[in-house]
Amino acid sequence: MMNANELKLVAEALAMKESWQEGTIVDRKYQLSQPLSSKPVANAYLATELETGNSVVLRRAPPGAERGSLEREWEALNACKGEGVQEALSLYPASGFLSVSFYANSTPLIALNPEQAEAFPILLPKILKAISHCHKQGWIHGDIKPSNVIWDHDTNGICLIDFGAALPIGLSRKNLAAWHMSKGFSPDSQVQGAGIAHPSDDWFALIRWIRQLDDVEVSEVARHNLDRTLEWLGTQM
Repeated sequence: MMNANELKLVAEALAMKESWQEGTIVDRKYQLSQPLSSKPVANAYLATELETGNSVVLRRAPPGAERGSLEREWEALNACKGEGVQEALSLYPASGFLSVSFYANSTPLIALNPEQAEAFPILLPKILKAISHCHKQGWIHGDIKPSNVIWDHDTNGICLIDFGAALPIGLSRKNLAAWHMSKGFSPDSQVQGAGIAHPSDDWFALIRWIRQLDDVEVSEVARHNLDRTLEWLGTQM
């Protein structure tokens, strides 16, 4: 039998699912096109701006998120603004969502097929640069994984997306009522809500990601680059 908190979370999830569906007009500004997540309750949707016809991404806090989490995501996006970071467009705190740029020619790196695996070592320096840039601005991304990095095939550029788990470096997680992470890419402290937000959280995730390629056949040069990156990441832990 569910307790009161669990019932509240289910009710919140159902309400969110009902309020955002394909075709829904949001805030009289956008029409939702399709969810950008396979989660039962998507917190990111592709949408069309009614006035301009431009495609954008609308994001909202997931069910059970801590109060103020959307504003923190907005703050992180603006603090980390620059090459390799998804552009923040507008915040709608009263309506509970924000808009960010949509990159039509980009593909999440989780969608790479085995034949494209050779591209990942080439993109790694750009991923490292984007993550390091965020750290220099005082933030961790908090959820580095293949689905949260997109690749522009035309320019060969990359972009970090989904800053919903971003935290200021040094923030104690014990002060958070809720936090977001992906278990397979997170250190134990992050999973348990212990310790502080630290750059090593992002580097741990990247190590886990690279290790997924241990049994993938790549060229000798690519393997050398992967190994050198792992060596450097080991010094950051």
